[in-house]
Amino acid sequence: MPNPAAAVLLDRPIRIDIAKLVQALIERHPDISPDQSPVPLSDAIAVPDSTVLLKFSGQIIALIKFNAPLPASNWQPAARRALYWPEAASVCQHHRAYIVVSAMGEGDNTLAVAQAMTAVAGALAATHPACSAVLWSTTAVNSAKVWAEYARRAFASYPEYPMVLWVSVQGLRDKARSRTGMITQGLQAFAGCEVQIEADQSRAGELLDNVYGLVAYLLQPGATIGDGDTFGGSAAERITIRHAESLYVPGVPVYAATLEATQP
Repeated sequence: MPNPAAAVLLDRPIRIDIAKLVQALIERHPDISPDQSPVPLSDAIAVPDSTVLLKFSGQIIALIKFNAPLPASNWQPAARRALYWPEAASVCQHHRAYIVVSAMGEGDNTLAVAQAMTAVAGALAATHPACSAVLWSTTAVNSAKVWAEYARRAFASYPEYPMVLWVSVQGLRDKARSRTGMITQGLQAFAGCEVQIEADQSRAGELLDNVYGLVAYLLQPGATIGDGDTFGGSAAERITIRHAESLYVPGVPVYAATLEATQP
């Protein structure tokens, strides 16, 4: 599965301070073992001036600078979904340069790759004031401040992953059936499917917890849910998961579930 990529948006073109970045990674992630600690490779490998290579947590991370804005088509969909950050579109609109953070090669553990990339992008956002936002693939965007903070948890174990940096949630509504719902954007890169949960109006308040609970489970390497398996809920209720194509986003495979009305 191809690795995801992050784009760190900048108010202006900058030079990456590799020494400051490495020091920040060491300080922000003290549990990383010495043999996994950050090692700059740019001096040892011939790369363009616009590129910095870093070996970290078992990954080769490339930071590639572009002294021009990222095309709007890359960030606009995520900005429109960022209801949690009303200033998203304005901040993205005003960036003037960006840095792509990506892992070289294709790994078989997407979570491990994402964790290393997230830590590097977080340290970059924390140490370079020109950073204004971070876009994960084309699915989720957050302010540089939020990214820098959440990225401290890049290597957290289940269920404490910084999944809000990787996966966004879009609201759904089916007036004909008096249902509301949510569908994820970005989980497919990790699990091959998105999550789509609908609910009777009386249970709309339970949607987000159930969506993120299922997302956290599916981010684990090798996690699978069979068609008809159950998940979450409580000891008294388990939610049945179905494999389906989204009714709301044609062509997108989903793990689909419905929270039915509670019985009186």
